[in-house]
Amino acid sequence: IVNGNPAIAYRDYDNDTVLFIRATNAAGTAWGAPVLASGVNGYDIEIVIADGRPAIAYFDYDNYNVEYVIADANNGSAWGAPVVLDNTMGTYDELAMTIVNGNPAVAYYDEDNEIMHYIRASNTEGTSWGSRVVVRANDEVDSYHDLVVIDGYPTIAYQRNSEDQTDDDLALIQATDANGTSWKGPVTLLSTGD
Repeated sequence: IVNGNPAIAYRDYDNDTVLFIRATNAAGTAWGAPVLASGVNGYDIEIVIADGRPAIAYFDYDNYNVEYVIADANNGSAWGAPVVLDNTMGTYDELAMTIVNGNPAVAYYDEDNEIMHYIRASNTEGTSWGSRVVVRANDEVDSYHDLVVIDGYPTIAYQRNSEDQTDDDLALIQATDANGTSWKGPVTLLSTGD
């Protein structure tokens, strides 16, 4: 819900861009024209409200970057320049974003190096970002994860390969502080089945 109305951020496959569209009413029965949010081939797009404005995080499919962009207006009618959060990625897999302790935060997985990263903005609008944090490395982290805040701490639920590599586990990992500067070990929630 962006400024009272439903909104969607999505990838335009034909033009390799990230677009944003917002309904013109609260019921979502009429929609405005799509607006260019980023001119790159965005993939795995996430949207949140940051500092009262829509904000989008995505993988730049062509340059293997993790990027973030925030709208200039509360209704998403115009967008600023994207910020590159990480340009050291190889093959990527799965990105999640939420607001953590008032600021945007992104969790993402570097499949080539088998590392789950987390990075949080240092301000509410996400124009400045802190350093990325390694959440898990060499843990056979798989894909399909989500980032939420539980009891004030950033928390990631994710799929991971089991220790014996026979199936996939559902795991949960939580930060040790409200900003996510360090993380506890994972807890396996479900280990039966695949």
